Amino acid sequence: MKKTIEIDLVCEDDIFEKYNRKLANKELINHIIHEADPFDKKEVLLVSIRNKTNVKKEKYLDIIKQSLEREYNKCVQEIDHNNIKQFIYLLIGIGFLFVSTIFGKNFVFEELFLIGGWVLIWETIEIEMFSDSELKKRLVILRKLLKSEFKEID
Repeated sequence: MKKTIEIDLVCEDDIFEKYNRKLANKELINHIIHEADPFDKKEVLLVSIRNKTNVKKEKYLDIIKQSLEREYNKCVQEIDHNNIKQFIYLLIGIGFLFVSTIFGKNFVFEELFLIGGWVLIWETIEIEMFSDSELKKRLVILRKLLKSEFKEID
């Protein structure tokens, strides 16, 4: 089964980033990603482009593919950053919980460290459930798009 993503390029600004002509337009990349979602794992993605500009096929197709690859690498870096942040929050949270047991006689400090520890642990869980899940979903879509076929149609 095939899923086709159709794109109409009317002017050069639809293809290129405003301040850097070596990058694809972010709106175009986001549109391609949005249209690819959802897809079946067995489905083949095909990106069909109607080019009404004077830009040659070889030039803009490479730029679109490179921009998708940059977006993929950016998602991988964000996931790695979130994993490091989660690890640090978890360690500090456990440390706070441990310190709260030491302040058994001083109720205020005990409660402050206890609450602080649980907040950091819940922040770790929140990152995993929401931020990372969205990034992982985007990563799967980008991986599928990088393997897909891009062709120009009339």
